[in-house]
Amino acid sequence: MRVLRKSFEEIANDLVASVPRGDELDFSEASLSLVEEMLEWAAANRGEMSADDQRRVIEGFGCYILEVARRTFGGRYAWHDQTEQPVLVVGEPDKSVALMAWTKVEGRLLGDDADNIVFHFEGFAERVRKDVAGDSVIYI
Repeated sequence: MRVLRKSFEEIANDLVASVPRGDELDFSEASLSLVEEMLEWAAANRGEMSADDQRRVIEGFGCYILEVARRTFGGRYAWHDQTEQPVLVVGEPDKSVALMAWTKVEGRLLGDDADNIVFHFEGFAERVRKDVAGDSVIYI
């Protein structure tokens, strides 16, 4: 397992500080439309990126998405060993609605329109807002 030297919140903040139009990334649900646009651009230009640059895109935008969820719904971060990525768990102890984002961002970076970030987040947010006791689900 690779060691991350920064917190997921720090990675998200670094992304905001480093991308064009980062000042528009305000950690709101509405800002995820801009994330989708940015990832569409990144997908079109992926051939010009090194493997390290692609990893930074995946981790940065993935952490940004998780941080939007954490700031909106609370929760705690954990590490999902099987997929080697962070997961945000919301609603404990009454329920467990979890969100992963790195896999979705990677799919989007590879050009898969089905890995739409806004759609993915809306599904997660709707499930959290339903507030069903005993719920246990992971959005990957």
